[in-house]
Amino acid sequence: MQRGLATTNGNNRFLFAIDVSGSMNPRIVERGLNNIIQHSGLKGDNHEVIFFDTRISSKYKLKDTYNIYKEARRYGGGTDVKALWEYAKPDDHLVIFTDGYIYDLSRLQPRTIPPIWVLTNEISRHYLDQLTRLGELVQTNY
Repeated sequence: MQRGLATTNGNNRFLFAIDVSGSMNPRIVERGLNNIIQHSGLKGDNHEVIFFDTRISSKYKLKDTYNIYKEARRYGGGTDVKALWEYAKPDDHLVIFTDGYIYDLSRLQPRTIPPIWVLTNEISRHYLDQLTRLGELVQTNY
């Protein structure tokens, strides 16, 4: 994450959505969380970490690291980001950490502020076109 990417009035939230579906490797999830928590540089109480599979299972303030790490150890299910689209406000910045195995991306409409897809090395090339249509792609080395 690079500081200065947000060009808003400061009231907007950064929502870090973590895919905890069955296809996600728990070690990769924890490594991604470490990077978000240690390097985001975000101040304030309105930024969140959201855990999801086919629905949003839990939400935590970014500064609630104890509960974030505790929750990250629970996994299962498929992956559907529709609930994230519905939860996020139009001016929220959505950063989605996933392996990209996501149910029915074709039914989603682009957001006002396109999401950033942070993809693990386990990404299926089959999904790249749809992810690119909806936002910006960032590939991790894990």
